Amino acid sequence: GGFGPRRIPSDSLGILTSADSALIIDERTWTVLFEKAPTDVRPIASLTKLMTALVMLDEGMDMTADVTIMRSDYRVGGIVNVFSGEVLSKQDLWMIGLIPSDNVAMAALVRSTGLSVEEFAEKMNAKAVSLGMTSSSFIEPTGIDSRNVSTARDLAKLIQEAMKHVEITDAVRRPTYSFEPKNKNGIRRVVSTNVLLKSFVNEQPYEVLGGKTGFTNEAGYCLSVMVDGPNAADNVIVIL
Repeated sequence: GGFGPRRIPSDSLGILTSADSALIIDERTWTVLFEKAPTDVRPIASLTKLMTALVMLDEGMDMTADVTIMRSDYRVGGIVNVFSGEVLSKQDLWMIGLIPSDNVAMAALVRSTGLSVEEFAEKMNAKAVSLGMTSSSFIEPTGIDSRNVSTARDLAKLIQEAMKHVEITDAVRRPTYSFEPKNKNGIRRVVSTNVLLKSFVNEQPYEVLGGKTGFTNEAGYCLSVMVDGPNAADNVIVIL
């Protein structure tokens, strides 16, 4: 029994999170700083788009090529920023797919590869295997399908790889992006789903190096982000 001071087991760093699953990792040493159910397999919503982007880059992309939006690109859910019949460069669709997480833009980009959704998903799953994402499975490239599943641990590997590509970081670091369809007048502005870009987390000595948000009813709110801290080599990966 005993009286007097008692050491409290410090399993937790004192972080309270309502997230069902969470992981914080030192990117350089891969040391786990905090974890909560990091191997639970869950729907990941638009965090899927980081994998889609990696496969698009693997396929080789002429960013200057144009794509006409088709009715078949429409997906239920999310805010639509581009419309059937509009002509946009792949560069614009890339930005609109990653910054406001537009499903139509992403679907149009995937269609422009000439691959079917099923063929593209196969490449996503092969990429997951190559990255050591052993508990992940992809059905389609936008994230609206709740069968797109992963774990916090797998997603840390995904964002680590994604952040190596300037085409991805250039997009996901931008709070806003403006574009104009080639066959319409009027500039449109889209806003990032990542509110951290305009928060104290993105002010010195910290910097948001890139990330992705996601939301579906099945997945809940999801976040995958890499933040640079005060020291030269202490990037931290956070998955919620």
